[in-house]
Amino acid sequence: MAKALIRVGIYHDLDTASAIATVAVMDTNLGNAILDAAPHIGWDSAKAVAVIAHEDASLAEPLLSLGRKKNWDTAKNLINVAKDDPELGKQIVSMGKDGNWEAVDTVGQVAQTNLELARSIIQIGSSVSWPMAISLARFATNDGSMSQLNLFNCGLSSKDANSIANIVKLNTSLKVFVVFGNDFQDSGGSVIVSALQAGSNLSEIWLWDCGFGVATATAFGNALRSNGILETACFRGLAFGEEGIKAIAGGLAANSKLAELRFQQCGFTANATAAFEQSLASNATLRLLEIADEPLEDSGGICFAKGLSSNQGLEELYLYSCGLGLGAAKAFGESLASNTVLRILDFAGAVFTDGGGAAVIKSLLANKSLKELRMWRCGLGDETLAAAREMLPANKTLETLTLSTEGFSHEGIELLSIGARSSSLKDLRLMRAGMSAETMDLFNGQDGVRFI
Repeated sequence: MAKALIRVGIYHDLDTASAIATVAVMDTNLGNAILDAAPHIGWDSAKAVAVIAHEDASLAEPLLSLGRKKNWDTAKNLINVAKDDPELGKQIVSMGKDGNWEAVDTVGQVAQTNLELARSIIQIGSSVSWPMAISLARFATNDGSMSQLNLFNCGLSSKDANSIANIVKLNTSLKVFVVFGNDFQDSGGSVIVSALQAGSNLSEIWLWDCGFGVATATAFGNALRSNGILETACFRGLAFGEEGIKAIAGGLAANSKLAELRFQQCGFTANATAAFEQSLASNATLRLLEIADEPLEDSGGICFAKGLSSNQGLEELYLYSCGLGLGAAKAFGESLASNTVLRILDFAGAVFTDGGGAAVIKSLLANKSLKELRMWRCGLGDETLAAAREMLPANKTLETLTLSTEGFSHEGIELLSIGARSSSLKDLRLMRAGMSAETMDLFNGQDGVRFI
């Protein structure tokens, strides 16, 4: 060994030779092991493992054993990690005792550039699951083959938020991020969403039932002001409240990329929709807006209708079970008469009553862009059908009409069938419930009529 150490000193450097010699005095076998490993890991790493061995031989030997049994590159990486953080090195090496070599390799790669993130991933592995931790580590190493991160009921909480946010920022290939059922709470949500301001390449984000609130919504609104990549955002079961919804609306007004925005049970109020009226008036890039199970009521619906009247980008608007009434229906009727871009409009579960339905239908005498209208369980009656009888032959752009028939008479449906026969409709969908065979026979010979 002495001759070998002399050669190291002559051909490499005396510090390395001295470090290995110090180890050899304590443990000849370990000194020889370092010399044997040097051609595989390089003399800088050999010196590093000698320094580690001088402080903790119980860590140095497993590092060298990892190289001999598995992979020298992984061993070299972990030697560099252990040099800076011996305790973290021990944690990573110990994962191999259970045969979890993939975790050793991937977490070791993370630790080379981000010690704190590696510690957090190990904690997630210990408290949640190692498959989850390995997946997160792969994302953190910017694995180009992984473009979608799904966190479905993983048991993650607010203490894991920083790690998730770092991964969102680090992985330039990550395009879709879905979080469902984890207890991040509002504090964790604001941290995660803030990553959208820091160079993230995400194009879609779906956040469902995660305990997010006003702080998360505010962070998202701020991110929208500067983010030029995100195209789709979907929120469900979140306590954004009036303040949070207004923050998102404000960000939307300044955004020039977001194309789809969906909310369900997120704490909308009628007052909050006034901010969306202004956003819709100024935003020209949003293509789809969906609001479901939110108490907009008439005043909120009127705000959306007013925003729609001057909007030049929105193509699809879905308002499900939002408490819209007669006033909202009339306001939408006025907006549709002048709107030139909307293609799909869905009012499922509104409480328009018959007069409201008729107002919407009559507006299509002037509208030249809408291709699909859905009014499902909206309290409609024969006045709506009489308006459809007049509108359908005159309108040349509407292709799909969906109506529930619970308030229609046989005579009213006959008017609809007459109008449909001379229309441009390709698809007429009518709810079968309550319709007699005689009434359905009114549509015999008409293509595209479906009873559902």
